[in-house]
Amino acid sequence: MFGNAAAMLKDLDDKTGLDKFTLFVLSDTQDPAIAAQEEQALAILRASFSSKDIVFYRRRVRNTDKKVGNITDWIENWGGAYDAMVVLDADSLMSGAAIRQLTQALADDPDAGLIQSRPVLIGAQTLFSRVNQFSNFVYGGVIAEGLNAWSQDEGNYWGHNAIIRTRAFAQSARLPHLRNAVGAKRLVLSHDFVEAGMLRRAGWSVRFLPRLDGSFEETPQTLIDYTLRDRRWCLGNMQHLLLLAARGFHVISRFHLLQGALAFLMCPAWLAVLVFWSFLGLSPVAPKAYFSPDAPLAPVWPEQEMSAALVYLLFVYGMLVFPKILGAIIFSLRADTRAAYRSRTTFLGSVLFEFFLSVLYAPITMVQTTIATVYAVLGKSAAWSPQNRGSGGYTWKQTFRFHWVETVCGFIVCTAVFYGHASVLILPLAISLLGAVPLSRLSAMHVEKLSLRALRMDTPHTLIEPIIVSRARAERAWIKSAVMATAQAEGIAAE
Repeated sequence: MFGNAAAMLKDLDDKTGLDKFTLFVLSDTQDPAIAAQEEQALAILRASFSSKDIVFYRRRVRNTDKKVGNITDWIENWGGAYDAMVVLDADSLMSGAAIRQLTQALADDPDAGLIQSRPVLIGAQTLFSRVNQFSNFVYGGVIAEGLNAWSQDEGNYWGHNAIIRTRAFAQSARLPHLRNAVGAKRLVLSHDFVEAGMLRRAGWSVRFLPRLDGSFEETPQTLIDYTLRDRRWCLGNMQHLLLLAARGFHVISRFHLLQGALAFLMCPAWLAVLVFWSFLGLSPVAPKAYFSPDAPLAPVWPEQEMSAALVYLLFVYGMLVFPKILGAIIFSLRADTRAAYRSRTTFLGSVLFEFFLSVLYAPITMVQTTIATVYAVLGKSAAWSPQNRGSGGYTWKQTFRFHWVETVCGFIVCTAVFYGHASVLILPLAISLLGAVPLSRLSAMHVEKLSLRALRMDTPHTLIEPIIVSRARAERAWIKSAVMATAQAEGIAAE
C-alpha cells in the first residue's frame, strides 16, 4: 500500500497544478508488529518528500464499524479542510493524470457529489486471475459504456477509485445501522451502493467516467479467494433488499440496489432451472399403449424430446457468449490493441481460451454462489475480512474441504446421466462439478512463463505496462528493502 501511495504522490508531483493533494493513510491494524512496520514505512515515505504535510497516518485503537467507521472518523476530524476526497483501497492504484482528471470533472460540475472511475484489473499472475483480468479489460469496456448510457446522473459507487465532494458526503451519506429480527444493530456491509443512493436522494448527481484511463485495482488470484470475496459481497448485497422501500431513493438507485441482490439470487435460480430441465423436462413420455392394432409388429417405445432442450441450451449459452463476442470485436478494432498484440491469432486464441475456462469454472462458481446466497438469507456468512492477494494456492486437503459440495453434486449428476435419468446435455456441467478440486488447484497455476502466448491471456497492460504500474512496483521494492534494513539495523543495535 505504501509503495502504491509513493508512486501516486510522485506522479502527482511531476506536474504542477492549482490543486493540492494530501494523502491520509487510515489504518485499522490491530497487530502491534504490523503497526510498527506501517510506521516505519510512513517515515520512509515522508522522508522522500520535501513537504512534511503531504502524508498523514492515523491508526484507530478500535475498529468500530470497519471501513464505514474509518471514513466517518476521517470526515468528522479532518474532512472539513478538504473540498474532495479520492477514496482508495489498499490495493488501489491511480495515475496522477487520472486523479487530476477526476478532480477537474468534479470542479466543472458543481452538482456532482461523486464521480466514479472504472478500475481496470492488474497484477494477475495465476490462471484464474488472468481469466478475470482478461475479461475485465476486453469485455468490460462495453459493459461500462452501457452502464453509463442508462444510469446517467443516477450512477453507482463501487467503494474506491472515486472522487467524492466531502461536504455532500458528510451532509447526506452517513449510514444508519440496520436492525435484525431481535432488534440487534447490524452494520451496512455493501455500503457503497447505499451511499450513492443517499447522495442522489439529497439532490447530488452520481456520475461515471467509463473512458478514464489510469485507474487500477488487483484481483483475487485463486478460485477459493474469489469465492470468499463473493461470500462477503453476497451478505452485503442481500441487505439491499431491506432498503428497497427506503424513502426518497431515486428509482435508478433502487434498481442498483436490486441489481446487486439479483446478481447473487440469479445463481440459485439458474441452478434450479438446470436441475428441473435435466431431470424432469427430458423424462420419457410413455404412450398409452406400446402396440397399435394397425401395426402390431411395430411397437412405439418411449422417446426423449431433445429439440426443446437444445434450443434452451443454445439460448443460455447465447446469452453468455454474445456480450463477449461483441466486446472482443469492438476491442480488436482499437489501434492500441493491434499495437500491443501484433498478432490477431494470439488475441483470438486468448479470447477462445478465456471462454473455455469461463465455461469450465462457471458451474463451480454457480454452486458456490448458491451456497453463499442461502447462508446470506439465513443471516450467516464468513467473517468480513480483508482479501487475500497472495497467489500461493491451497493444499489438496484444504481444497477438497472447500469444494466437497460441488464434487458430490457432480458425482450424482454424472451417475444420473450414465443410467439415463438425466440428459446427456448436462454432462459438461457435471464434469466441471466433479472436477472442482483439481480445477481449483489449477486456478493457482502461474501462467506468465507459458511459452504459448495465447494461453497467457495477456492484455495490453501486461504487454506494454503502464508507467504508474512500473513505478508502483519499484516503489514497493524500495520501501520493502528500506523497512527490512531498518529492522535489521535496530536488531543489531539491540544486540
